[in-house]
Amino acid sequence: MANYDHPYVPQQNPMYTPYPQVGMDPFYEQRREEKHRLGKTASGLSWMLLLVVLLMAALPSVETSFLRMIGYRWQGELQFSGYTPLLYYLVNGVTYLLAFALPPLLYMAVKRLPLQQVLPFQKTRFSTALACVFLGMGVCMLANFPANWMMDFLEWAGYNGTVPDSPLTGEPSIQALYVISLAVIPALVEELVFRGAVLHGLRRFGDGFAIVGSAFLFGMFHGNLVQLPFAFFCGLALAFVVVKTGNLWVSVAIHFLNNGLSAAITLLQWYQGDVLANAVYLIAFSAWVLLGIASVVFLALRRKGFFHLHKPNSLLTAGQKFVKLVVNPGGLVLFGYCVLSCVLMMCL
Repeated sequence: MANYDHPYVPQQNPMYTPYPQVGMDPFYEQRREEKHRLGKTASGLSWMLLLVVLLMAALPSVETSFLRMIGYRWQGELQFSGYTPLLYYLVNGVTYLLAFALPPLLYMAVKRLPLQQVLPFQKTRFSTALACVFLGMGVCMLANFPANWMMDFLEWAGYNGTVPDSPLTGEPSIQALYVISLAVIPALVEELVFRGAVLHGLRRFGDGFAIVGSAFLFGMFHGNLVQLPFAFFCGLALAFVVVKTGNLWVSVAIHFLNNGLSAAITLLQWYQGDVLANAVYLIAFSAWVLLGIASVVFLALRRKGFFHLHKPNSLLTAGQKFVKLVVNPGGLVLFGYCVLSCVLMMCL
């Protein structure tokens, strides 16, 4: 086993300048092996995310074909893709559940990973979990700033700076489905993928790298320049609380509250107009940020070492790890998808 306490130091002489060669680096093989393992892991996770994207695109066609087989006739409004509003949300809900649930389950089966290992639900103090929820929501609120800056920049440059949203009607049942599709389903299945499979896969290379790396992939996956910075900063908070609490329900709660607030503001605009909706949003924004700051103080004082991350037993630098996170077969394809999707979204 390599002795990390006494690193190799080449002999010095005035006529010779050391140059890093294979034979002079006793850790060369270990570094190469770690790079190989990281590249293989990152590629597998990227292919899993690409399978999610593929299923999100392909499943609606499969479901449409099935509906035609059973004699369904398209009579809905154009904004609902020809479906009735109820059927639109049912189809989209099934698509989202299957597209996000099947790839990570397949990934775990191929890697022979126990479900309880990838999806942690460790017991944690209620006060700690609640503080983490407040912390996460505070970060999500502040993450709106870079998203708004990106939106303003794109609109200034003459491109589309809006975020796609689901259609609505005045029927309470449709509005309930709207909330479920925006807040409940994504909170469950996206956490399964990103704070479950992705975060777990990267943690062997260091918790800090896993937090930032999973947030980076979370942002790329959205394929929208407006959502990318928002998803990245939210992803940092979500991954951090899962690492520190060992409980996926904490990140699910944050995800649900953040998306639920967005859905609530949209419904408030529907019934009461922009003035009241904006006022309520500002109140909620301020409250969550203040609670987030209070939670940081509480966790720093009452949970000693809470913000400390253990240094990984790794021979790779942070830069080398992030290069391997992207520069691998699956990572390059995922990055290409992100770039193409961002370009298309700007031009819509």
